[in-house]
Amino acid sequence: MMAFRREHLTPIIRDIILGTLTCAAFTAHVPGTLTYLLPDGFSSNYQSFLGHTSTSDPNIQAIFSTAADSVATCYTPFTAPFCETVLKPQLVADWPGSGAFFEGGIYIPRLHEVWFTSSYAKYPTPGYITAYNLSTSTFRHIPQIAYGAGGIYNPNDDKVYIGAIPPTPGVIAIDPETLSTTTIFNSYFGLEFSCADDLVWVTQPDPTDGERNNTTSRGGRSYMFFTHFYSPLEPDGPVVPINRPVQLPNGVWRWDPAEKTLRPVISRLDIPIPNGIRVSPDHRTLYITDSLSIEAGGSAHGSSGYAPTAGPNVYAYDLDDEMLPVNRRVFSIARSGYPDGIHIDDEGRVWTAEGEGIVVRSPRGTTLALFSQRAFGMEEGQIANFGLANDSLLVAAMDRLYVVRLGMVVAKGQT
Repeated sequence: MMAFRREHLTPIIRDIILGTLTCAAFTAHVPGTLTYLLPDGFSSNYQSFLGHTSTSDPNIQAIFSTAADSVATCYTPFTAPFCETVLKPQLVADWPGSGAFFEGGIYIPRLHEVWFTSSYAKYPTPGYITAYNLSTSTFRHIPQIAYGAGGIYNPNDDKVYIGAIPPTPGVIAIDPETLSTTTIFNSYFGLEFSCADDLVWVTQPDPTDGERNNTTSRGGRSYMFFTHFYSPLEPDGPVVPINRPVQLPNGVWRWDPAEKTLRPVISRLDIPIPNGIRVSPDHRTLYITDSLSIEAGGSAHGSSGYAPTAGPNVYAYDLDDEMLPVNRRVFSIARSGYPDGIHIDDEGRVWTAEGEGIVVRSPRGTTLALFSQRAFGMEEGQIANFGLANDSLLVAAMDRLYVVRLGMVVAKGQT
């Protein structure tokens, strides 16, 4: 008799079983020791740890099997309310062919909205911003930015700042209520950016303050950091589909609104494909994802052998007294795929979209939990972005948007 496999299910039945509609699923628990110590003779691959690791121990296999089919997995001894509850991922939008939920995940606490951009998913067809209101469960479409990428809300001036690609490269500020837009910059001495991809506002900490309130300004000087890249080595091919010469190299840049100056601060020698960027709650540590995949990095079978010392890392930098990034170190490495979107919660935990799903790590880099991308209908490719908003995780699955209530407040403001 033919063995039963997941592939034999229809998509809708598979979604119901895996809890990707409104069905409940307990969070799985996996001993953290299994992330580094397995019985001799184990085997695995780059697809996933929980779903593609085999051992000779039936008890371990049962743990892995349960976890592979769960919405979320917590690696003990880590515990959080969402580790001990029934999760109910809710599908709030399913718009086939739209590509509406690709970039963004921008939380505006005052409006309780999260914004996503369709970016270049349907390039050269113009895209738009989709704003989802968590209080009313309603949407609004914002066409002001045709080719938007990542962005951030700045509570200090109540503006949303969004990166963009050609023919409108650079960074644009938008009023979330009037929707009036202002171009902040679009070039560097006449050279065009290929992609202002993701960005974050960082405020210089007051040395007399032990902590920062993430939603209010303490009067320190603020800077905008953003990532810029173009590379056919990115796993999905030429990410920015521009038909003009690339004029500026990959890197991380900083905008100083007080002095009106724009300057590069991290080169492609440090990070080949800088993508997602966020800052710790105390505004002293900058985190940046490198979307050079394992395959492109020369690690996986059939790889190109390019830059074998690089990889799908998340890097951490200290911010010095002049708010410049220094002391680069590897914070983490993606188990599969590559790290893309990144958010930092109010406790300093680092959330990244990777090949297996959304991975949660401690400020010290320890893997704490995983929200499986299969639970959100992503059997191919990977989740690129998501949002953290108060007590909710919003998962951007290209044509679909899911909301998971976590049973705990993770983000009151900028994440």
